[in-house]
Amino acid sequence: MYTLLIVDDEAIEREAIQYIIKQAGLKFKVVEEAVNGIQAVAKATAFMPEIIIMDIKMPGKDGLEAAKEIRKFNHHCKIIFLTAFNEFEYARKAIKVKAEDFIIKPVYNETLIEVLISSVADLDGDKTSASVGTSSSSGFEEPFPDDTEADDIVTGSSALLVEKVCKYIDQNYHKNIKLDEMCEMVGFSKFYFSRIFKQNKNIKLVDYITLRRIEKTKELLKNPQNSIKEISSLVGYSEANYLTSVFKKWEGISPTEYRNKQCR
Repeated sequence: MYTLLIVDDEAIEREAIQYIIKQAGLKFKVVEEAVNGIQAVAKATAFMPEIIIMDIKMPGKDGLEAAKEIRKFNHHCKIIFLTAFNEFEYARKAIKVKAEDFIIKPVYNETLIEVLISSVADLDGDKTSASVGTSSSSGFEEPFPDDTEADDIVTGSSALLVEKVCKYIDQNYHKNIKLDEMCEMVGFSKFYFSRIFKQNKNIKLVDYITLRRIEKTKELLKNPQNSIKEISSLVGYSEANYLTSVFKKWEGISPTEYRNKQCR
């Protein structure tokens, strides 16, 4: 999990951002607040946030000035600017301080959530790149292997997390995959991650797991030496009858009928 700093001179705006994050099920290790640019620099110095959501127009030191100072000691944090003004000059200055995004107020839930997911995905990608060459366990604690190609394809969107989850499922369909634990690993609630998974893959998360198991079952059925009971164990089902029920629901015929049809 990452640390987040919310900077806005209006308390209602800070509360609204906190509410959006909470409702979406996004999880951060620490969430701090600052009321102006001066306090933002001080807090950023103290706890080095990985992500900063910062208003541009604030009394005293504005967001752009604060960002310039923060960049001097925190080069890799993701800075998301908020502004009530859709002005090119602000956008140009935001780019100069390497802002992650530039959101026009009022902030819409989906927009902010998507940008935060993008930021988390990029940070995950950076962490993965930095860990190349180090050993990792094959257990559930470290489920996502290095995937530079996926990073290149989907960097900057929630699709990165979805693709990593898909890769984990593809490699672990034979295990007892628990949705709650898997969603917790990527830092989102089961409800919210299931929704963004459906948006990205056009299939429900639970159905994707089932589909991968059915596809593997079809492969294993081609070998007549594999019994239905053995196959059920190999694809993550403890009961052969349950595999038969699921297979028939998806394919319209039983595994035995499918095998006989393939052997003709």
